[in-house]
Amino acid sequence: MKIPRISRGVDGVTKRERIGVLALYAGDGYIDKYKYVLIESLTVYFEKFIVVINGKASAECVKNIKLYVDEVFSRPDMGYDIGAYKDTLLNYLCDEDWRKWKELVLLNDTFYGPLNSWNHVFSIMEERENDFWGLGEHLGGKYIAPHIQSFFTAYKQNILLSPIFWDFWRGLRYPKTRKEAIEGFELSFTGAMKKQGFLEDSYMRAFGSKFTLQYGRSAYLSDAYELVRDIKFPIVKFRLFSPVYYEEAEKVLQYIKNNCDYDLKLIYVHIDRLEKAGEIRPFGEKQLNQFYHAHNNIYIFGHGQYGKNLEKFFAKKGWNISSFVTTEGNAEEGILSLNELKMEADDGLIIALGEQNLQEVYPELSRRIAAQQMLW
Repeated sequence: MKIPRISRGVDGVTKRERIGVLALYAGDGYIDKYKYVLIESLTVYFEKFIVVINGKASAECVKNIKLYVDEVFSRPDMGYDIGAYKDTLLNYLCDEDWRKWKELVLLNDTFYGPLNSWNHVFSIMEERENDFWGLGEHLGGKYIAPHIQSFFTAYKQNILLSPIFWDFWRGLRYPKTRKEAIEGFELSFTGAMKKQGFLEDSYMRAFGSKFTLQYGRSAYLSDAYELVRDIKFPIVKFRLFSPVYYEEAEKVLQYIKNNCDYDLKLIYVHIDRLEKAGEIRPFGEKQLNQFYHAHNNIYIFGHGQYGKNLEKFFAKKGWNISSFVTTEGNAEEGILSLNELKMEADDGLIIALGEQNLQEVYPELSRRIAAQQMLW
């Protein structure tokens, strides 16, 4: 039975004329239960709620989704969630009268939630001076420009009525890789809109006295525990649940268990499915366990955040690391340089680097080391 639309949100927050578009991945035809929970939690905040499915969900899954939303349509799994947004805005909603909408929300299904009330988010961001905002933002880094992160973004009426907004979507190419999706939308959109004088904002930014964004850090991963504890961040990204962030993930799970009305089984079941399918980035515990026990000596390339987090994970498991390795090495810290690394055929190298750094060093590593001896 379809949930009735109501004129006011829970807890007395006035509901605005808001339209929501959720890009949902169903590559294997299955829709995880956490996605239904997410959808149901948002129905009260949207006058019109659309789910666009990347891939082919089963008829039963589509039927279940339709119990909660106004419209559902499927498209080929092309262009990630960015392609889904583009097709929805330019094709499916091409005749929409955008003058009647105060806000458009675009979100994907790459997170669990809500851990805390959406009311808190919408009421705070509704009162702030901005033209578009996201739950999260990145202050930039060596290889990345400052940007609003695309997993949950909102656009207010003045930007919806601007030709600049629609010209951007018309000119946006369907990304073929995750890197292209980030560069083609997240980075370029924020920069292009700021250049036109539109004001960007984020829920993270709204709590400057309680939470401080840091240059070069992806807060939803590196600071996930602080976010949910200190500013009632409503979601946790499932990318957190990898050995490279295990310590942060454990703190978040414990906090949710003790303080949030959210079923942890939704997370455990989904992560278990991703583990079995080998779809956890950069690798899951199952992949890491198999790799560790298949090799004699284990080396870790990289001694930044990923490498140091892996060191903690290895300590928890009682596993040994033969040495850390970096391009130049560091004799004082006992870190080998790449030239000093001497691996036998039964040794393994785990590459603990971010995507950009990995792209830089992988050609040289692959020239020296067999593919079956590396995990990345």
